[in-house]
Amino acid sequence: MGYETKCRVQVDDGSGKPRTADATVLLETDELIVRGDARVKVSRRDIQSVTRRGGVVTVTAPGASVKLTLGEPAASRWEQKLKEPPKRLIDKLDVKPDAKVWLLELSSPELEAQIEERTANVARGKSARECDVVFVGVERAWKAKQQIEHLDGYMELLLRDGTFPALATHDPAIIAAAQAFATMHAISRDSFEFQMLYGIRRDLQTALAANGYGVRVYIPFGREWFPYFMRRLGERPANVMFVIRGILGEGG
Repeated sequence: MGYETKCRVQVDDGSGKPRTADATVLLETDELIVRGDARVKVSRRDIQSVTRRGGVVTVTAPGASVKLTLGEPAASRWEQKLKEPPKRLIDKLDVKPDAKVWLLELSSPELEAQIEERTANVARGKSARECDVVFVGVERAWKAKQQIEHLDGYMELLLRDGTFPALATHDPAIIAAAQAFATMHAISRDSFEFQMLYGIRRDLQTALAANGYGVRVYIPFGREWFPYFMRRLGERPANVMFVIRGILGEGG
């Protein structure tokens, strides 16, 4: 989850005319982002120094100098956050040392390298047993019907061979397919679970729980939950319709 605030910002990008504006500032895993009239992006890898004086935090990088007028104690918090080394993806995913990991058509060499650095128990191919974590490459999964069917095949592999698989979906058809496959292969209802977002398809969540299936509900929390939620919608506008359909679809 990123860090976000609104404050007075001055950006000097070397053009000879610093830009000053009230702006939204985001600190993401890889970038410091300023939106609005003073817009700029600074890679966290490129940050050379972070200083704080009188409630103003100054970030210096080769391409720009950014001053954030935050006041205290916010300036102290932002200085600390900016000085923290960015988390690697493997750390955000919380993969434990020596975890048993199954990679299915993963297309991220960087993530694969981090996984192999973390654990030697890495399996590839179409089947794996007693795995703790599964990573599936699905960058283009929503572009063709056959690729959706491909994911259904992975779901069946997880149900049959996985160790307590978690199926994160709000799609009634996928849920029904999982239930039918589990019934056909005598897979007990307490050996896997469904995962859904809080407030989306509560009718499905309630019905599944009432029928003996495990349901885990994802709830963003903390002071930054709303900015986080809005950023996730902004990253993929189709998510807005997904939320609306999920709410309107309850009871039907």
